[in-house]
Amino acid sequence: MKKIYKSGDFVKEYKHIKDSLNIEYSHHSVGIQMADFICGCFIGYLKGYSRSVEIFNKNIMPNLRMHKKSILGAGIVEIPTNPEIRIKISDIVENNKNKC
Repeated sequence: MKKIYKSGDFVKEYKHIKDSLNIEYSHHSVGIQMADFICGCFIGYLKGYSRSVEIFNKNIMPNLRMHKKSILGAGIVEIPTNPEIRIKISDIVENNKNKC
């Protein structure tokens, strides 16, 4: 990958840099850093850490995709689909919903 990144046609043949192979070091990727932050916050949310619950409720949950007024199955999806896990997550979300 490093060879492609350093000596490939990375930019020459494309109108926009993101049209290229889009190989990017993870520590340079804002998207990966944001996903990592949100995942870390959600783990803390599931564990009931007060600061994670506060950040998730105020900043993350309002921006998640919803389906039938629920983030589960749309903004939060377990892979593979597991009804037992979804019920556990649903219970945690309901218990933490109004905490800030």
